[in-house]
Amino acid sequence: MTAPAPSSPWRDHGRALALGLAGLAIRLDALRAPPVHDDHAQLAMLRGAFPLRRAAWDLFAFVRPGEAPALRVDGLLPWWSDDRFAIAMFRPLSSLALAAQLTLGGYRLAHAASALLFVALVIAAGDAFRATLPRPAAWIATLLLALSPAATLPLLWVANQNALLAVLLGLVALCALLRGRVALAPLALGLAALAG
Repeated sequence: MTAPAPSSPWRDHGRALALGLAGLAIRLDALRAPPVHDDHAQLAMLRGAFPLRRAAWDLFAFVRPGEAPALRVDGLLPWWSDDRFAIAMFRPLSSLALAAQLTLGGYRLAHAASALLFVALVIAAGDAFRATLPRPAAWIATLLLALSPAATLPLLWVANQNALLAVLLGLVALCALLRGRVALAPLALGLAALAG
């Protein structure tokens, strides 16, 4: 009896790609969703219609410290909001990517970018699973990730694309370490921090 031949990395990536595409296929409606939640505020920031000016790299600064009173007067915060209320995340990489997508192609391009990020994330996660788990368990984990309902929100909600980008870059850093490409890991991890 001969041992099975080791699987080719390209074949493994192709199988993970197929699982990622299957995950997209069951979420086609999410990729056609109109703007929701924070998407509206970020569109207003890009169009200059937000009450306070925001740069393209700062679209996740919804309320900076000290801005609550002005946003309350404009009706964007309820009357009972504390003057010290703030909600601002430092995500310049995700912000610039989203600004470019929305400016160049609108929501169709942003949803397409989310779809590509999701498929790349499934491929990278599959690589990490295969490097750390027995092969059958790795493929089951990859399948569960591709079909998980939790993956729907970042595909539906364009502002949440930052989660896909940050996790993908974090997985690239992990895979670099697992595969002995130590020099790539800090760069990917730094980019992940700037994304999410």
